[in-house]
Amino acid sequence: MATDIVSVQFMSTARPGEFVGRDYTYYADQELHVGDCVAVPSKFGESLARVTAVGIPEYRVDPKILPVLRHITGSPVKAPKPLKSETPEQLSIE
Repeated sequence: MATDIVSVQFMSTARPGEFVGRDYTYYADQELHVGDCVAVPSKFGESLARVTAVGIPEYRVDPKILPVLRHITGSPVKAPKPLKSETPEQLSIE
């Protein structure tokens, strides 16, 4: 398979299991699908992200960042489940 360009959203550190924020562009060295969770290189080391778009044409990527795009080399991983939000009643101390 040829290298594909994909977009991902990173998992929230405040709300594990939820993927938030802007999309970031990567090369994918393996076939990925929208919704797959993958470990991606980031400025903080390896981070968990969810694929939001695949098959992005090169002309849609800013030419200034194309030479520095990082590669996703691993296979999809199982996504963590979002934490259940607790209602104020569940948080009260008796």
